[in-house]
Amino acid sequence: MSFPMSLPPPRHSSYADRLGTHIDAYLETVIAHPAVRHGEFAALRDHAGLLAPRRLLEVSAEGRMLDRLYPEAEIVRADFLRVTLAGYAQAVAVTDWGLAGMGDACFDGVLSIVPIHHASPEEKVAYLRGAWRVLRPGGVLAFGEVEADSPEHHFLDGFVARHTATGHTGMYPAAAFAAVLEDQGFTAVATARRRCPWMFASEADLYRYLTRLFALRGVPPRQLLDAVDRQLGLQAGPGGAVAMAWSLRYFRGMRGAA
Repeated sequence: MSFPMSLPPPRHSSYADRLGTHIDAYLETVIAHPAVRHGEFAALRDHAGLLAPRRLLEVSAEGRMLDRLYPEAEIVRADFLRVTLAGYAQAVAVTDWGLAGMGDACFDGVLSIVPIHHASPEEKVAYLRGAWRVLRPGGVLAFGEVEADSPEHHFLDGFVARHTATGHTGMYPAAAFAAVLEDQGFTAVATARRRCPWMFASEADLYRYLTRLFALRGVPPRQLLDAVDRQLGLQAGPGGAVAMAWSLRYFRGMRGAA
């Protein structure tokens, strides 16, 4: 893509831009309400296709969701920012986009949800190279991401961006990003878009969760609910429960056997 000489290329929100001031609140929200985004992680497990992995790396960290899906595995966690959340910080190392400090050929899987949409193209490649390095031969990289030009993309870079102090502009992968995995040496590369709705006990719970997760400011409940229903879709369930439509593009690649 080219840009007029008088205009700079669009700038995305870096990971530090977006989460530097509220990563602890973000993680605390995910940890306190594991049922909300269970579908994202269940789809990740299914797409990864790992059978009885012994050691997994999750980076960026997303709470304790993988523990519920891989109870027999050792889960190692790292993030691109320092986490200070009491009771969790000691379990999260600090790394960079190349996964420095995570070792070599020592994991059966590198798994994560939405790890790279605040990464530049160069940082995305560094992440893939780092994942390839830390995987054992036959190990699997799998992650789910917000897809370019999807309803989720437009909700985050539209409504959320307007109502949070940090703004929100991502660089989201499309299905063609699978070719970048292949360029970095991954084999058996596969991608699929999967529905993984967020589940809430009530509209009030949805409002509290999204407000804290996305660090929204000054948004009345009705305004948020109407925006979510219009841009993503809400479906009522029994007893006042509500499902928020959500889908991610999942990617998988394997480090070939030595």
